[in-house]
Amino acid sequence: MFIYRAEIIDKINHFTTCNKPFVFAIDFNGEIGFVLSSEDADKTGIKYYFSGMKTVLNNTLNKTLIFNFFLAILETYKNAFDKVVFHLNRGDTYLTNLTFQTPLQVNLTLNQIFEYICAPFRLLVPGLL
Repeated sequence: MFIYRAEIIDKINHFTTCNKPFVFAIDFNGEIGFVLSSEDADKTGIKYYFSGMKTVLNNTLNKTLIFNFFLAILETYKNAFDKVVFHLNRGDTYLTNLTFQTPLQVNLTLNQIFEYICAPFRLLVPGLL
């Protein structure tokens, strides 16, 4: 399913020229991704919702989303934050995004979460997690 840049461009050009709906996603570097017709995306189990184009039904989930998250220990965060401030002040960088992996516990599956949320743009590709 995943292809490289040149083939991504060719497929996007093909679907655009044929005026055929398609779904695509590429990595941050624009080197690897996929381009599929809507029909083929449906066959692979990809779920999407983009401004009215969708493979999902309206939310019929009759469950409340419950989740617990576990934040980084304050001392760990403070040490990382102090390091970022040090390098900002020294001029090593001008922009830094300090993030931490945050484990979650939820009572829904990924498919249920995908259908539960109301985001205007959603994509769920099976097998990526």
